[in-house]
Amino acid sequence: MKLKIKILNDSGHLTFLEEKVKRVVNNVEKKLKTLFSFKEINITFKEAENPELLKDLSGIGAYCPAGNFIQISFDINQKIFEKNIEKALWHELHHALRRQAGIEIDKSSFLESVFSEGLADFFVYQMTGELSEWITPIKKEEFNFLLEKFKKIAHKKFNEQDYEIWFLKGSEKENIPKWAGYVLGFKIVKNFLETNTDYSLKILTSTSVDQINLKL
Repeated sequence: MKLKIKILNDSGHLTFLEEKVKRVVNNVEKKLKTLFSFKEINITFKEAENPELLKDLSGIGAYCPAGNFIQISFDINQKIFEKNIEKALWHELHHALRRQAGIEIDKSSFLESVFSEGLADFFVYQMTGELSEWITPIKKEEFNFLLEKFKKIAHKKFNEQDYEIWFLKGSEKENIPKWAGYVLGFKIVKNFLETNTDYSLKILTSTSVDQINLKL
């Protein structure tokens, strides 16, 4: 069980972040090992190619395309705080753990994708006491409106168009705000855990959404 890091710093632009990154990864790895067994995960840190996309994300972009790989990018023109590196890392590590359990979070239903994002953000909250930047306040009426729209596509096969609308850009035409999928997923997971006390976040990490009786 190991987190193996690589910092791509040929330009020298990330030198000011190297110690922060190493410290965060070391602390997170110690905590993670007390919670889960996992296979080696390679984590690459690099300068963002499109930093303008990270202006509302504390200068940090991250993704996890496989159970053994995470990439985290930085906008070097923003001040990067350790806590935000930690939050990004916990989020992507949860995706990695879920992928290692054989759950295809972006190749099955859209519900699986939303639920997996909700789990990752709830993990961030559990481990740091803080919410991810994209978990924004939402009124009950707006949540119910979005939930009803989501129900219509929940069991569709995951596709990039729906992902872009629900997780990234939103849609004025459909009255869907950006990041709605993250907010929806977080609240769905939170509500599920509160009403199904036989489950824990750890159990859900290796459980696909099809294996639970999830009522939207």
